[in-house]
Amino acid sequence: MTVTHKKQIEKSFAYLVLLVGLISAYSLARIAQGISLNSNRPGQGPCYVEVRGSVAWPGVYGFAKSPTLGQLLEASGGSPSLLSLNKASKLTRIPCLSLVTLSRSATNKVAVQTRQIDAFHRVTLGLKLDLNSETTEGLTAIPGIGIKTAKAIVELRERTGPLKSLDELYQVPGIGRKSIEIISKYVSLTRCSHRTSNCP
Repeated sequence: MTVTHKKQIEKSFAYLVLLVGLISAYSLARIAQGISLNSNRPGQGPCYVEVRGSVAWPGVYGFAKSPTLGQLLEASGGSPSLLSLNKASKLTRIPCLSLVTLSRSATNKVAVQTRQIDAFHRVTLGLKLDLNSETTEGLTAIPGIGIKTAKAIVELRERTGPLKSLDELYQVPGIGRKSIEIISKYVSLTRCSHRTSNCP
């Protein structure tokens, strides 16, 4: 092996090491970005959306208002095929408290499945339930609230209108101070009720 040939091999090896280093640095940066996003979730509310499927960082994201599909893809690191969606599709609004699953269909088209995050999953994620709009079944996701108590809370809402304070729950049989302390960790109050059109 000549000296010139040896130097060429060493030079090629140095370029290879540099290339591997750059790729590794880029990958670590992307991973760090994903960790940063994940560590901040649920993030800034009050609109939360969970995304699954063909994205780099699945999980729950917080937005100031209902996000577009394009914003959700950008935040969660959607695959190139998903990012190539047409402009109209990217402008589609995703309702708050939605679970969005992104994938490629059998016909090689982007499939977007959207459904509401159920109350039990929201509690698991640390998202508060709206005491004035949650269903009877949804209220049973709160620790210590059974179906009988949940029905009584809904009946109280129907009888008196939207609850303005958790203290009103003292009117529900079986609910005392300790129960309200627990409930307060899992619910929020809005001025709407489940009967009004402006409820989420």
